[in-house]
Amino acid sequence: MYDVRYWLWLSLIFETGSPMSDSLLHAFNHNPRAIYEADKPALAPLCSNENILSRLLDKRLNRVYGILDYCQKENIGILTPDSRNFPSSLLKIQSQPLVLYYKGRLPDFSRSLGVAVVGTRSVTPYGSSAAYTISHDLASTGAVVVSGMALGADTAAHRGALDAGGHTVAFLGCGMDIIYPKDNKMLMQEIIASGTVMTEYAPGLPPEGRHFPVRNRLISGVSNAILVIEAAEKSGALITASHGLKQGKLIYAVPGKVGELSSTGTNLLIQNGAKMVTSAKDIISDFESLYEFRYSPVAQKTPKTNTFSGKSTDLNTESHAHGLSDAQGSSAVRRQEEIKTPNTEPAKSPITEIKATVVRPQHNEGISTPTQKHDERSAKHGVASGEGIPFAISERDRAVLSELGFTDSSASQKQERLVAAQPRPTVLYNGMTEEEAVAASVGAKETEIY
Repeated sequence: MYDVRYWLWLSLIFETGSPMSDSLLHAFNHNPRAIYEADKPALAPLCSNENILSRLLDKRLNRVYGILDYCQKENIGILTPDSRNFPSSLLKIQSQPLVLYYKGRLPDFSRSLGVAVVGTRSVTPYGSSAAYTISHDLASTGAVVVSGMALGADTAAHRGALDAGGHTVAFLGCGMDIIYPKDNKMLMQEIIASGTVMTEYAPGLPPEGRHFPVRNRLISGVSNAILVIEAAEKSGALITASHGLKQGKLIYAVPGKVGELSSTGTNLLIQNGAKMVTSAKDIISDFESLYEFRYSPVAQKTPKTNTFSGKSTDLNTESHAHGLSDAQGSSAVRRQEEIKTPNTEPAKSPITEIKATVVRPQHNEGISTPTQKHDERSAKHGVASGEGIPFAISERDRAVLSELGFTDSSASQKQERLVAAQPRPTVLYNGMTEEEAVAASVGAKETEIY
C-alpha cells in the first residue's frame, strides 16, 4: 500500500473526474509515489497540458498535511485505490476516484447488492412514496441503497432505507465539512450514524453545479442497478442512468403519468428498454442467483405509514391519481398481502457481522445474454433475440437519448442481460470462510488513515 500522502497530492492536481489521471497512473504502474518523484523529462512526454505539468512538478505537501490534520480532527476516513475497503467496482470505471473521504461505517459492496435510487428534486407525492417504499423494502432485504442526499427523491430513498434499519450510502458533490442542502443536516447525521456519507471532494470544496454530474458516476459505479424514480428529460438522474449504462449496470425506472414533466425521463427509459419497476421485488428477483437476501421480498410487508411523509404508502391510490392502472402503478397493496413484516433492528456492520451474503465470482462485465422473458417478448413483436423491441420514438426523444448515450436498442440489449448466465456464486458459511470470519472479527474496525 502506497503512502496516502501521495494519493492526496495527486488528487489535488487533477480536476475531479478527469481521465488524465487514469493514463498517468497507467504509465507509472499505478504508483502515485513514482509520479511524485518523477522529474520533468519523465513527466513532460506524458502530459501535454502545461498547467497540469506545472502542478505535477510542485512537490510541496503543505495542503496535504492540512487535509490529514483536519480529517483526523473531524474523524473523517480516507480511502485510496489500494485501501482494503476501497470499492473494487470503482477501480473499473473511467476516471476512477483517487481519494474517497467518508464518515460512518463502510458497507461491503462486494458482498451486498447495491441499488442506486435517484430522481428529481421536484418530486411529486407519488414519486416520494415510490422512492421511500421501494428503498425501504430493498434495505429490508439487506441491499445497500445508494443516492446523492439531494432534496426530493434522494431524500425519500435515504429515509426509507434508514427507517427499515438498513444501510444507505450518500455521495456528496462537495467537501465532507459542508452540509448540502442545509435542509438535510439531520438526515446527514442519521446516515453517518448508521450508514455512510462519501465524497471525492476535499474538505472546503463548495457544492458547485459542475460537481454533481461528475459525482453521479460514483453513485452508479458502486451500484449493481440504477433505479430512476422521477426525472425530466435532462435531469441529473438520467445522467446517473447514462453513467450506469456505460458501466454495464442494469437500468430500472418507475412508470409515471403520460405527459407529466417529472415522468418524461422515466417513461422514455422504459420505452427504450429499461425494466419497469413497481416494487422492490422487481429488482431483487434479477439478483437472487448472485446474492442471498435476509428474506425474499415476496414475503415482506410494507409498513402502513410512510414515516417520510407521514402518509399512507398505498401507491396504487397515487397511481390512479397519475393515470396509471394497478398493474402499472406501485404494488404496495399487493405487497401488503404478500410480504412479511421487515426486521427493524438496526443493521450491524458488514465488517463485523455479515449475514446472508455470498462471495460473488469474477465475470466478464461486457458479456450479456437476453433473458427468457425478453426472448418471449421479442418473439411476440417479431424481433430476434437480443435485438431489443421496436418502439415508435419521436425524433425529439431520440435526440435526448442520443445525448445521454442511449440508442434505440442499446438500453434494451444491456438491460436484458441474463443474470443467471453469470457464474453462480459459491455460498460460504455466513458469507465467509472460517479464516475470513475470524479475520473480519479481529480487524473489524477500519484501519485506514483518519
